[in-house]
Amino acid sequence: MLRRSLRLLESGYYTAEGSPSISYKEKIYRIFRRRTQQNGQNLLNYLNFEDTMENTMTFDPDEPFRSCVPDGWLCETNETQISRVKTDMYRCITDVRNWSCFVVVLLLAFAITCLHFQLKAVKQELNVRSQQMEMCSPVADTMANFALHSQGAMVLKELSSDTYRPTEYHILKRMMCWLRRQCKEKIVIKGHSVLRAGECWCFPGDHGHLVIALSNPATISHVTLGHITKSQSLSGVITSAPREFSVYGMQTSVDNGSYLLTAVYNENNAGFQIFALPNPDGTVFSHVKIHFHNNWGNSEQTCIYAFRVHGELAAEL
Repeated sequence: MLRRSLRLLESGYYTAEGSPSISYKEKIYRIFRRRTQQNGQNLLNYLNFEDTMENTMTFDPDEPFRSCVPDGWLCETNETQISRVKTDMYRCITDVRNWSCFVVVLLLAFAITCLHFQLKAVKQELNVRSQQMEMCSPVADTMANFALHSQGAMVLKELSSDTYRPTEYHILKRMMCWLRRQCKEKIVIKGHSVLRAGECWCFPGDHGHLVIALSNPATISHVTLGHITKSQSLSGVITSAPREFSVYGMQTSVDNGSYLLTAVYNENNAGFQIFALPNPDGTVFSHVKIHFHNNWGNSEQTCIYAFRVHGELAAEL
């Protein structure tokens, strides 16, 4: 026997036989969205909503999905839906791949352009540096040098001026200077194309001389004298640079020599300065003597960085 509510029994809800006197029949109608109502014929055919539900309400788990899917989607078969999904996915992947390729090509083109301009700038810089190096001694570096130590030329130190030694040096430093004097004069005929401050031979006072034995007997046409420029000097001046000098050609190391030229080294010009003999007569010389008459104002010392002798080999005459 079913359990009955006393409140409903007192209110006459039950009949004499004990059955409820009121019966409910509920009809559930689904309410579709406006766009589903307009194009809902295919959806109604698929869902079969011609019959309404009575007495109970059933929950359809596909209802949220059906309310938002595109029109006509539910009328398609599973194979058609899968095929459409695959097509859309392939199209999306293809679009992404095409855009990726385009971006990669664009980045590569940008990188190649930047590299091209960078290489062009480096090439221009190298050309400028090369021209600057050629301006140091455009003629002397392309001419044979008979006063080059690596080819056999020598400085005759016993016939040359003494090496400058500061008076305030300690006794140990004096000894080191004496030992270094044995090879200090060689720096003049080393043939360095780049002159560095301090790498020179100095003699005391403002006048002196230097005797060089050439590597081979030769006829002399030009000589080159080198000193650092003002811009390379820490003080901005080069008072110890030679000024007026004379060159003599010697056939032996003991003769008086033949006068070749007298010239002036300009302190405001390039480091290497070349001087042509005014009247070369084709005489063959084996030694050269350079006599320095004065410098640009330093009374303590005169510094010589480089000296070169140019001409033609005697055997080729």
